[in-house]
Amino acid sequence: MKRIVKCFLFIIIVLFSVFPAGESLADQMIVPGERIGNMHIGMKKQEMLKILGQPDKSVLTTAEGFREYQYMEKHLLIIDIDPGTDRIKYIATGISSGYSTKNGLQVGIAAKSVTDIMGNVKPVKVSGNAYSLKYPKQGIEFIIRKKNGGEKVFIIIIKAKK
Repeated sequence: MKRIVKCFLFIIIVLFSVFPAGESLADQMIVPGERIGNMHIGMKKQEMLKILGQPDKSVLTTAEGFREYQYMEKHLLIIDIDPGTDRIKYIATGISSGYSTKNGLQVGIAAKSVTDIMGNVKPVKVSGNAYSLKYPKQGIEFIIRKKNGGEKVFIIIIKAKK
């Protein structure tokens, strides 16, 4: 019996050393201004690659000059890296997923629910069928795309502005 208990404790210790609290690949928490899952604003590209591996598609360059890494197949994330610092600048998710804030904001939520929870801000048009609700002090932005009579909500985590 002592041997089983020791073995169990050893496994628990190993798991906590490999996946510290809040950092496992199963982490589905969105923390505005900080992270989605285990990807953090400011994290080094090499650390991201170590955790997520190579992206699903070729790395793209965005209009802003950032390098975009798409991990849609397994992690449902798009991550932009600032080439000047080699660190994560933005983290986005736009496919229905388990990612959620502690107050229930998640991909696919109704735009009205976003403003009910976050407060009203002036929408900014980003394309013909999409607009943005930006909350820079909280470090989160929502892109709402109107399609087929409905709305699709995407979530982008940015560094919070003070």
